[in-house]
Amino acid sequence: MSRTRQALGGSAVPIHLGLPEVDATWEREIEAGATVELPLGDMSWGAGIAQAGAP
Repeated sequence: MSRTRQALGGSAVPIHLGLPEVDATWEREIEAGATVELPLGDMSWGAGIAQAGAP
């Protein structure tokens, strides 16, 4: 059974993670095949934010 967003009717769940090495984690995810939906960047309040989807 597929558990992709499309297979589940297009629903998505945001997950917020606090990571000490966010840049390195982001690069590993992209190298693993995640698709960039919102590039990694800094917000005005100091948090880094990005959005990626499954390959």
